[in-house]
Amino acid sequence: FAENEHNGRPIAFMCLKEALQLPYGFTCDLLELMPPKPNNQYPTGLEHLGVVISSGLEVFGTKHQAVLTGRQDQGPINKPFYILFENSKRVKFYSLSMKDVLAEEGNAFIQL
Repeated sequence: FAENEHNGRPIAFMCLKEALQLPYGFTCDLLELMPPKPNNQYPTGLEHLGVVISSGLEVFGTKHQAVLTGRQDQGPINKPFYILFENSKRVKFYSLSMKDVLAEEGNAFIQL
């Protein structure tokens, strides 16, 4: 468990004891929970999905530039590309996992 803040909103990060097994061999071992933006109505479900592209992020961004909505500046380490959908949900593409970003920023996870 770790806590942080982004754009004035608190964020909780939870490392799972066992990764969620997803289709096609993908896994998820960290959940990010944050309150909705003020005056924003989101449909039920995920606000965004993050996909780690690793060191190929810049090439990915260039190759798929036509379908990407933009790029977020989430600090010196974290600058994901993203696609914004009509329902205000996003898919974000990262060079590092959120767990690695938190460690690089000096955050420590505490075990509950």
